[in-house]
Amino acid sequence: MISTSGRQPELLSQAFVAKVFPAMIAAMLIVIMLQVRSFSTMSIVMLTAPLGLVGVVPMLLTFNQPFGFNAILGMRHFALRDSRK
Repeated sequence: MISTSGRQPELLSQAFVAKVFPAMIAAMLIVIMLQVRSFSTMSIVMLTAPLGLVGVVPMLLTFNQPFGFNAILGMRHFALRDSRK
């Protein structure tokens, strides 16, 4: 029987996400550009998306939760959702 730690599947999933991350960023920029049709507005959207970390990081620290795959996926969801406004 092969024993693996609980950390290995998380590392594999993060490695997969890291491979496709540049393509995801490019696709997100293209979609935002198609929606707002302005480079300046796209820049504003991209600069405000990281401000979501201001709320996420304190809550993860408060409840002693890791910034794992689910949290990363959730942050990307909120970044995309906020860009559609």
